[in-house]
This record gives sequence, C-alpha cells and structure tokens, in this order.
Amino acid sequence: RWFASRMVPGNRNNMMYKCAMALVDNGLTFNEVSERVKKFNKQSGCNLSAEELNSSILTSIAKKFP
Repeated sequence: RWFASRMVPGNRNNMMYKCAMALVDNGLTFNEVSERVKKFNKQSGCNLSAEELNSSILTSIAKKFP
C-alpha cells in the first residue's frame, strides 16, 4: 500500500524499483519478484508499460541475483 500510494507520473520507475528491492531484501527469488512486480504494476492506477518494466526495473533487479 505504501508503494501504491506513491506511484505517480514522474516517480513510477523509482517506486517500482524500491518495491522490487524490498521483495529481494525479503528473500524472494527473481521469479517470485518478477511475478509480484508485474501483478502490482497491473493493479496500480499508474502502471508502467510491459516493455519499460522488463527493460528497466526487472533488468536491474536481475543483476542482484547470482
């Protein structure tokens, strides 16, 4: 909810990245993070395009895994 309330144009990428990193910090696998981020993105009222989500957020998050 905290992340959802802060998803506004101009801040969406940063908030989505922070949300994804919180999931990583909680020990989720990349696949789990990816699924949850995509689901959250669809539910947010200010979602990112699938291309933007994959090319920026998930690409950056993937680098956090061995």
